[in-house]
Amino acid sequence: MPNRADSDNEAQMCVQGKVPLMSIESIHQLHIFIFVMALVHVFYSCLTMILARLQMRGWGKWEEEYWQQDAIRDSFKMSRQNSFVTDRTQHPWTSKAWFQWIDSFFRQFYRPVKQSDYLTLRLGFVKNHNVGPKFNFLKYMMQTMEEDFKVIVGISASLWVFVIVFMLLNIYGWYTYFWIAFLPLLLLLVVGTKLQHIMTILAIEIANSNTLIGEPIKPRDELFWFSRPHLMLHLIHFILFQNSFELAYFFWLWATYGIDSCFLENRSFVYARVVLGFFSQVLCSYATLPLYALVTQMGTTYKKAMFKPPIEKALQGWHHKAMENRRKRMSGEKADALMVKGRGSLPKSPLGPGSSPSPSPEEAFEAELTSAPKRRKLEPR
Repeated sequence: MPNRADSDNEAQMCVQGKVPLMSIESIHQLHIFIFVMALVHVFYSCLTMILARLQMRGWGKWEEEYWQQDAIRDSFKMSRQNSFVTDRTQHPWTSKAWFQWIDSFFRQFYRPVKQSDYLTLRLGFVKNHNVGPKFNFLKYMMQTMEEDFKVIVGISASLWVFVIVFMLLNIYGWYTYFWIAFLPLLLLLVVGTKLQHIMTILAIEIANSNTLIGEPIKPRDELFWFSRPHLMLHLIHFILFQNSFELAYFFWLWATYGIDSCFLENRSFVYARVVLGFFSQVLCSYATLPLYALVTQMGTTYKKAMFKPPIEKALQGWHHKAMENRRKRMSGEKADALMVKGRGSLPKSPLGPGSSPSPSPEEAFEAELTSAPKRRKLEPR
């Protein structure tokens, strides 16, 4: 309980008949809650990412099996793609849109990614982006997940706004703490269903095409909501944050007011929330997040993880040197302009009239880039 001196100080801060909107004790508890919230969110995000990577490591045997089929690689690819199409189009109601969504909903619970799914989508990615024959698709997806983890572990201003709205609506008798637990689970099921539906659409396109089995699928951004594959990551980010927030809120109430407080008086709601949180954690780690890593590669562009670390560092180094040379050249031109304005002429070159010093290697490389004809290139997203 706050001491009497703090209460007297709060009373002196307001005019007679007014009280502070937030007491010193409430501000102190808010600081504690923010710390607990950040700690739980980081731990929850790391645990989810670790479990998802463990699930994806099982796909390594599929990658190795593909490279072991050197003698019969073409027939191996055709058989797997045929299995992919047959598995998702064998039911006579597959052409019905409502059946596609129902089937996609239940597929996310049992073996959400099969070997035929992985190899067919891998073939489409390799053919669409013209990568080399020694490209390691699984390693590329692992690296993209590391980049996406930087987004998942962060807390944006919009997420804090959601926390404020939730706490304002947490009114006695509304049981907001219980009903809000269904929101992340509902969104998780929607995202998983959409990812499965994208693979079903690709299988139907192959089955309805006039080409033979063996032709690669056609990745494109139009398969995703609003033609934005990255939107899936923001939804998963919100789902993980919401689960972390509810767990942090539960621990904070328990540590601050005790398990017998009025905030936790309905034990059945508390137990239901724990079960829902555990189910969401397992489903996101072993189904939704690996599905996201695989299916979002079916977009039009690719990510910077496509480049190997030495190549990426070399490109960044060349860009940095080119920018430095440009700044030096611009500063030199300004100095020459000032000299012309002040003296009326420039000093003669020591190499004689009509001569110019040889450019540095960096300047030569930059000049070659600017003078070379423009070629069509793929830009990483």
